[in-house]
Amino acid sequence: MRDKKSALQIANKVVESRFKDATVAFCSGSYIRDQATNYSDIDLVVLYPKVESAWRESFVFEGWPVEAFVHDPETLRYFICEVDIPSGTPSLPNMLVEGVQVPGDCPTGNLFKELAAELLKKSPLPLSEDQDRNLRYGITDLLDDLRSPRSKGEAIATGARLYEVLADYYFRANTEWSAYGKSIPRRLEAVDSGFAKKFQQCFESLFVTGNGSQVIALASEVLSSFGGLCFDGYKRTAPKNWRTKIQFDSSHNWELTKQILSDGKILSIVQPGPELAPHVVAYVNQVGGESDNLTFGANQFDVTVSDEAELLKKTRESGFNLMIAGIIEGRVVSVANLSRNPRERLKHIGVLGISVRKDFWGRGIARVMIETMITWAKDHGLKKIQLKVKSDNFRAIAIYEKIGFIREGLHPTEVLIDGKYYDHISMGLELGCTT
Repeated sequence: MRDKKSALQIANKVVESRFKDATVAFCSGSYIRDQATNYSDIDLVVLYPKVESAWRESFVFEGWPVEAFVHDPETLRYFICEVDIPSGTPSLPNMLVEGVQVPGDCPTGNLFKELAAELLKKSPLPLSEDQDRNLRYGITDLLDDLRSPRSKGEAIATGARLYEVLADYYFRANTEWSAYGKSIPRRLEAVDSGFAKKFQQCFESLFVTGNGSQVIALASEVLSSFGGLCFDGYKRTAPKNWRTKIQFDSSHNWELTKQILSDGKILSIVQPGPELAPHVVAYVNQVGGESDNLTFGANQFDVTVSDEAELLKKTRESGFNLMIAGIIEGRVVSVANLSRNPRERLKHIGVLGISVRKDFWGRGIARVMIETMITWAKDHGLKKIQLKVKSDNFRAIAIYEKIGFIREGLHPTEVLIDGKYYDHISMGLELGCTT
């Protein structure tokens, strides 16, 4: 039979066999509360004199599932004071207070039980103004999803998220210790049995019928005492250091690294020097044959490696024009250039050209490359970027328009491929022109 007594016997065996050098362990959880089910595990907080770092592990011992949270006095105090208490959800203090010491009471164990008990007697830290607004905004956003769900499944999914978020706000706003998951009903009952019953009934209605009206009314009632719904005027500012800088050194030896694409691969964007000339020439000759979107075909890029090396060197050194290459795992996957007219009346305009290797289409590379060119253009005083695109290259046109380019003109029959004429569309992006 699995009960509190047998759980404590197993906890003693676990400590003796797996944590024999521990000072003490606290056996807690549903077995200690006499609320265990057939799938309950034994929770153990294990305290050593010293560990390199705290850890959590799960294992099965003699058929019993066990979860162990292993600490020394310093790490345990850190997790209590720096993690649990600020979060408003005192998981470790609860485990220590309700826990039974294994193999028996000891001074260190008693000290931490007293510390945890004293902390739980106090009210949690009140929500700051920003915390309160952020939580109310999150609830408001979920309520908007719940007001007109596309399906019962969406309503249930939104309700499942709202269940924890609303309960947490109710606890925190009322300066009560919070809870999560299956502990929420028990905690609600301890704080206000009447509200706990209402909370359960409202969410049961949502989960059974898919109708969220009762939950919406309940959430609105909870928020009404603390400022109400929060949407209009809400603003959340990211920390100033949340940015990846684009850096240009004095020699214009430009490089941007670690742009993470949608597929998780890292795209390095560099301003290529002469050493990359063979790779650039090979790349251009290959992409010319992968589609009819460029002004040249396969192996029609009639520039020698030495000429390309000289061009790359001059481009990088001059700082007047820009050429960049996108590299993934040592392979050139994209090339783009921005060319300016040296005439005074035209040099505020850059003409953009870009290509991406076909097997890398659809990964967001073109957008990253173009946005990098735009940043460079702004930093170098350009006021406009122009480009031309084949009128049937719908994928590219969509990308350009999403970035902000607008169509400026049509150039009929400008391209001839295998005896057939194609139109070009000219597009432009204003970077700060004034008239």
